[in-house]
Amino acid sequence: MVKPSDLFASNRSVKISGGLVAMIATAVGSSVIAVAGVIIGSLISPGGSPVELGHLGAAVGIALFWAPPIAFIPAAVIGYVVERPKAKAMIARRRGGLIAHLLVSVVAGGAFALIFRLVLNLFDPGKPILDSPTLLVCTWIGFCSGVAWWRLVVLPGRRA
Repeated sequence: MVKPSDLFASNRSVKISGGLVAMIATAVGSSVIAVAGVIIGSLISPGGSPVELGHLGAAVGIALFWAPPIAFIPAAVIGYVVERPKAKAMIARRRGGLIAHLLVSVVAGGAFALIFRLVLNLFDPGKPILDSPTLLVCTWIGFCSGVAWWRLVVLPGRRA
């Protein structure tokens, strides 16, 4: 019988697939939580809901259909550039470091937002270099990426 700890042995393909699962989990998890936050925020906001209650189901369906594929791009970039080397170092460390791990992930999300907006500014100079929605979304994806990599790659790697 295969134990869960056997799945995260030093096999390279298993480590790569653990990282891919963490990237997918980041995209889906951050999207679902962000959509729920927007819906709750719009329902309790004093200005009223931007989505009529009768259309709420359609809005949620559309958002949950498109949000994960869109969120996968920053999740994959942050995962490959930041999380993969950081996970390797955290596995070798053998204990502690969750707060620092999450902080680096959030900063990586913010850096992704800045780079993304700088590239967009090359094509449309009239746009602001950094806006709060982009920063909020990308730092949230960075936080979710840190949690996903911690739970799906670092902790199983430390147990192996």
